[in-house]
Amino acid sequence: MALPVLKHGSRGDAVKLWQSLLRSQGSYSGRVDGYFGSQTTSGTRYFQMTHIGPDGEPLEVDGIVGKNTWWAGENASGEPQRNHIKPRTPKGLPEGRKKVLEVAKEEHRKGTKEIPDGSNWGDGVTKILKGLHPAPWCCHFVWWVWKEVFGSYLWGKRHGHCMTAWRVAKSKGCAFPKKKYSPIPGDFFLMLYKNKHGNYTGSGHIGFVLSVSPDGNSFNTIEGNSGNRVKVGKRKLSQSTLVGFINPYGDADQDIKFDKVLLVADDTANSSTR
Repeated sequence: MALPVLKHGSRGDAVKLWQSLLRSQGSYSGRVDGYFGSQTTSGTRYFQMTHIGPDGEPLEVDGIVGKNTWWAGENASGEPQRNHIKPRTPKGLPEGRKKVLEVAKEEHRKGTKEIPDGSNWGDGVTKILKGLHPAPWCCHFVWWVWKEVFGSYLWGKRHGHCMTAWRVAKSKGCAFPKKKYSPIPGDFFLMLYKNKHGNYTGSGHIGFVLSVSPDGNSFNTIEGNSGNRVKVGKRKLSQSTLVGFINPYGDADQDIKFDKVLLVADDTANSSTR
């Protein structure tokens, strides 16, 4: 039997099932009470930001549980969330950007993931969250990589909240709305969603730009806490929740020419890439 579409205001056993799925993936900490309220909506949006659907494309971040989001909830990690994209650093990048991407790619190569699944902890995730309790770790992953490369946290402080990271980046002159900027590999992409008043809210999602398509409309990523692991993916500039990009590099790392190519999935389903 097909599962029903769920959205804010929905009630019943199907909502309880969805809330249980969200809790098991670390995307929801509220009660399993069968009411689809604001907390369930927020958890759904966060889950959608970090998972792909059965077609291998990122989920639409609308807070509504339709067919594709149900599928992702039931296939939230492991093989169904792998897209078999082999990471490759574009030629022409300055050393700083290359090193950032190499460190991020190494965590992908290692298969860094949550153990147990949905715990926001375990395996290589623990070192990324060192000194902290289990928590959503996409932003922590970005700041951890930066510290591994440059020896200290970006702007002198660890950040684990995407909205805060965007605000700080704006204050530093390093935040660029997507309509006014062409991303460069090594930049951070940032996703947030708006509340009913049109204001950005929620924890959001962040990761690294790995490669950019020739037309500039799509880009590959390396992102932590995506499908509960460090994952190579692809995203489109047109995604409604993509706010923009953070470019914290020095002047020498700006006016550069690099190879533009959109990386695609390997032909073999037995690839170890994620």
